[in-house]
Amino acid sequence: RTPNSMPNVLCSPPPLLPLEHRLSGTPWAYDYLECRVDVGFLQKSSVEIDLLGTINKLSSHWSDMDSKVRAICSTLAHHRLAPAAVYTDVTAVAPLVARRLSSPCVIASNFTWTCLYEAYHHHEDFARLEPFVALHREAYAHASLVAQMPFSSPRLSHCASRPLPVCPLSSLICRQSAASPAAVRAVLLQALLAPEHR
Repeated sequence: RTPNSMPNVLCSPPPLLPLEHRLSGTPWAYDYLECRVDVGFLQKSSVEIDLLGTINKLSSHWSDMDSKVRAICSTLAHHRLAPAAVYTDVTAVAPLVARRLSSPCVIASNFTWTCLYEAYHHHEDFARLEPFVALHREAYAHASLVAQMPFSSPRLSHCASRPLPVCPLSSLICRQSAASPAAVRAVLLQALLAPEHR
């Protein structure tokens, strides 16, 4: 469980998806951090998006982004963790944390919030949503690499305010079915440290 030997997982999962079950039997160290890392979309119903509600939540979410990033970094420091890399999905918080820690960041996903929010460019309230599209694009620009999952959005490589290198997720993971977490970490770091991804 030493910081240099295995990945350390820091997250705020919903109660129905506790990490105890997902990481059972692994030597990974993990902790819960009460922190909203995304807004996504608010919904009026199972088939209707509440765009104004989403915009209001985004405004609140981004208003204290600096304090969120500082809190996460403080938690890592409290546990004496110095990440060699930050591995995340679509949250814009992670690349900002990575920048503050001077660590590389890998986004692994089949979409980003910029892709989804920009789909509303014809909506009458898009002018209020657009600043948050820009904030996500700026945050994603601090990532080092996008690991593209199957069925990805065709705009995944354009999620940030600068071009990001994109590679298939399959090239970042071990092909052996019994790959150890340490082996997966080694493959991730090897890809991150390749000259074309620096």
